[in-house]
This record gives sequence, structure tokens and C-alpha cells, in this order.
Amino acid sequence: MKAVYLDQTYEVVNREITVLENMQAANPHLNYQLLRQQLGHFLFFNDDVYKNASVLSGGELARLAVAMITVSEIDWLILDEPTNNLDVETINHIVDGLNEYQGALWVISHDIDFLSRIRIMQAYQIKNHQLQPLIHQPDGAERYYQELIYGLANL
Repeated sequence: MKAVYLDQTYEVVNREITVLENMQAANPHLNYQLLRQQLGHFLFFNDDVYKNASVLSGGELARLAVAMITVSEIDWLILDEPTNNLDVETINHIVDGLNEYQGALWVISHDIDFLSRIRIMQAYQIKNHQLQPLIHQPDGAERYYQELIYGLANL
């Protein structure tokens, strides 16, 4: 099983190589045209693909990291607050990319809208140092919030 942890600083992206080289490293078996097409879906057009990753903004790094994930052969993806400090357009591209992802997904996030858009099927909270399953899911935001805040006894 191949697992990838996508932290808040997008360390999965190698800052010493270009955008395109990062994509090639993520899946060396894909041809150039498919890599360029996928990069286009994440708003990397024309000569943008030849930029060194070290000059990318935070949003660009996030888009590149998710683009890399969508072409990688990953079984389990762990995301740590993936929407922190990102603009709406970048979040939308991340949502689209994650909805294409076929593996298992473990997301740590306080962004309920984001969680509902990536179709989280089971949610948990840490309470009293234990991982406890929640009955309500992020797509039912009000009941989900109530369960998080007040617990099941008050629903």
C-alpha cells in the first residue's frame, strides 16, 4: 500500500525542479501530453509548466500537489488542513482533483463546506483522547455542527 501525507506546506512538491518535472516524478509512466493536459486542469498553462517550483505561490503549490496526486498511484491519501490560506478558485480545483482520486482519503479539516464537497462518507472527532465516529456527515452541516458542539445527547 502506498500512502502519501499532504501537509500544509506541500512538502510533496520538490522545490528544486520544475512544475512539469514534479508531475513526471509523480508518475513516470504517463506521456508528456497527458501530463500537460492534467496540469492545464490545474491552471498551469504554456510556459508555466517550466517554472521552478520554488517560485510558486502557496495556491500554486497546493494546485501542483493535488495535480501530482491525481496522476500518482496512491492507495491512501492523508490531508492536513488542505484549504488553509487558499483562495476560493484554488479550493475549487482541489475539490475537483480530490473527487477524481480513486483511493482512500483521510482528511483533517475544520472546513465543513470543503468536507461536504469532497463527499466524506464517515467523520470522526477526537474526544477524551479517543477517536469517536460521528453519526452526521459534513453534507448535513447543521446537524454535523450540533453533534460536534453538543454531542448526541442534545440532538
